[in-house]
Amino acid sequence: MRYIVCGLEQAVKAIKFSTVLKWVGYATAILSFFFGVRELIKIVSDRLESRHEVGALLSSADVELRGKDYSSAWRTLEQASKLQPKSAKVRLAQENLAMKWLEDTHLRENERFSDIGDKLEPVLTRGLSSTKDAQRTADLLAHIGWAYFLRSRDGALGLDPCRFLFQSAIRGSPQSLCSGHVGTLDTMESWQVD
Repeated sequence: MRYIVCGLEQAVKAIKFSTVLKWVGYATAILSFFFGVRELIKIVSDRLESRHEVGALLSSADVELRGKDYSSAWRTLEQASKLQPKSAKVRLAQENLAMKWLEDTHLRENERFSDIGDKLEPVLTRGLSSTKDAQRTADLLAHIGWAYFLRSRDGALGLDPCRFLFQSAIRGSPQSLCSGHVGTLDTMESWQVD
């Protein structure tokens, strides 16, 4: 009889222990669910905030671009790119800024054409890989050629993709906004950089 009572006590303890473990499991599941929901809300909130910040930065860059403060607009778009590196809107704004800056290049004190070209050319090249529009491709190619040409004014004579890039731009879209620069090809060939 002693064995039965002892076995019964152990069974009751085991049942109580399993009940406690069950409640601990329930509590853990509920807490995990609430923490998961909290993290999800935080992620969504951060994304919305990031999107709002990028929108504000794009607006600021647009104002700076219209004011022809290209360096400030460039820095603003770099901040936006850090917040959303894969944003198509940010990339498009960077490409548009790069083209506008190349069209209206004015050197500041201690600045060289190659400083500007080196900064802008990678953005234009990246744009080539993502666009499917022939007009856009032609504009990007023409501006890349213009960037190389400006670099050659600083004595970077080893670069000679200008003619190829401009001709590619014309073949891609003769109505390219930048095709007006193509008339300078003959000038570029005859221009001697001292």
